[in-house]
Amino acid sequence: LIEDIAYTMDVYNDAAKRALYHFNNQFMFDEVQAEVNLAFDQLIFAISDETYTYYKDMAACYNLPVGYKSRVEAAKKAAVGTKSVRRHNIPVNQRNLQLLGRSVDLNLLISQHTSNKLYADIETAVKRYEGSDLSHICELQSILSVLRTTHEYLSSSGIALDSFDAMVDVVNESVGTTSVRGRIAMHTLVTLVTDLFPNYSYNVYTQRYVRSLVPPPNRTGRTGNTPSHPRGNMGYGAMCKEMYESIDKRTRGFVGTEHFKAAISVLGKQCLPLLIEECMNNLEERLIDVDSYLKAMKEGLPPVKLPKYMFKTGGCYGIFEGLLKQFIGYEDLKPEVFQNFREVGNTLLFLRDLSDLIDLEDSH
Repeated sequence: LIEDIAYTMDVYNDAAKRALYHFNNQFMFDEVQAEVNLAFDQLIFAISDETYTYYKDMAACYNLPVGYKSRVEAAKKAAVGTKSVRRHNIPVNQRNLQLLGRSVDLNLLISQHTSNKLYADIETAVKRYEGSDLSHICELQSILSVLRTTHEYLSSSGIALDSFDAMVDVVNESVGTTSVRGRIAMHTLVTLVTDLFPNYSYNVYTQRYVRSLVPPPNRTGRTGNTPSHPRGNMGYGAMCKEMYESIDKRTRGFVGTEHFKAAISVLGKQCLPLLIEECMNNLEERLIDVDSYLKAMKEGLPPVKLPKYMFKTGGCYGIFEGLLKQFIGYEDLKPEVFQNFREVGNTLLFLRDLSDLIDLEDSH
């Protein structure tokens, strides 16, 4: 039992007492002390890992969508998303453990190990997002939500931790008083400018960006190769990992309103001015690039009169196709002019959707 595991160290107290007072053997005592140092380190690691895993699974179960866990358990006919209650707070709150004449603060040691694991978990989540496209920001939001709940459970059990926002700021490298260019914000901005705007097309009916089947020439975007899922108790943990993976799959392969909501939630409104400013700068660059092409095409455009109604649709199309044949064969038309048009349109639509979401949140 986890609540009684620390008492097993009393056997070393008895062995040390026998070595000193019964056998009067300093060498035997030194051997006991050396084994205690090794065993105690392993004990602290085991308690910390078990405690972190337990509360991580509890947090993951708590953050599952309402009704989803019950449906999965009903389908599998097993309590796959239910964690049995265990009293981890008993060894965690031991502050005066007597070991070979020393008083050991078990709470302090467990807190240090647990804090390191939480920092590593946040780092893993951010690195995974940095190796993915913008469609994985919903997954980042979900993992951070689970980790925030895990932090609350650990703190309520008696483990001393920094505030969760402070831990995220340290990992995100946005700890400065005026710093807004954290790792998450910069990666989001890079994926917008180098991947979403040039490589996606906007569907007005679903209001989603979908990746184009034909990549634009001379453009380097993300390949979409996502790092593998974290192992062990990292990420969502071992118990609910499969359920969360099935949920995350529903938000991949496209970018839409749910991803922009996740971006606002993860980045915070303080990062939105930077995001909008950089998008406007990129928009200005695209307009400058296409301006010279448009001026040249305008000068070479022949005078065109509207064809008569009697030619119908096919005839009218043929007339315009003949007049604009030289433009259709222009080698820079698609890779430069049309591509810049796509990026300009995607940028404007992104800013529109982002503005609508901000107005909606402010209204609530």
